[in-house]
Amino acid sequence: MTIQAGINASGAVKFSITIEPGQEEMWFALRDLPNAKKGFTADDLAHVAGVKPSLAEIYLNLLANAGAALRVGTTDGRKDLFAIVRHQVEPVVLTVKGTPSQDYEMRRAMWTVIRTADTFTIKSLWDTVRQHIDLTRKQVTFFVQHLHEAGYLAPLFGDCRGEEEFMLKPGMNTGRYPPRLCETSLVYDINRRAFYGTALAREVRL
Repeated sequence: MTIQAGINASGAVKFSITIEPGQEEMWFALRDLPNAKKGFTADDLAHVAGVKPSLAEIYLNLLANAGAALRVGTTDGRKDLFAIVRHQVEPVVLTVKGTPSQDYEMRRAMWTVIRTADTFTIKSLWDTVRQHIDLTRKQVTFFVQHLHEAGYLAPLFGDCRGEEEFMLKPGMNTGRYPPRLCETSLVYDINRRAFYGTALAREVRL
């Protein structure tokens, strides 16, 4: 998917940021397939999700090996047919080895707490989440810093506060699924005070 960025005051050319849809997006796309329970190919999923057929095939094979999808046959062109028996709300995100993604589970757990807590500190968030999933304080800090820099969080100040405290801005409580953390690179032209290029955003892990 491609996101168009704004144009600056000097009228410089717009730039765009492109990100490859991840497993979350592919799982959501499975729900839009009319034949999801009868049989579809990796090409069908790739078309709906906007990914390369090779990536869709890798994901479907991971799902099948993990028991989240079934291989139900082949097409006349000898392409595997897959089916999803149960469309659970939570995306199935797997590692290259086919195991549940620890990175996704950490982000999901932290995001759930952040969305439901009135306020939180890094310590209180860590103490709450690590009761359910193994993660380090450094990983919690990394996630919170990214959300803060992206404008999701409002820092709270006051003499009675010890460790820095945050709250999720009401307008940034965007939904149940955790944000993906990304980084990218662009060219900044000091002569025109403008960014240029098409940047590929890469997902970073905790």
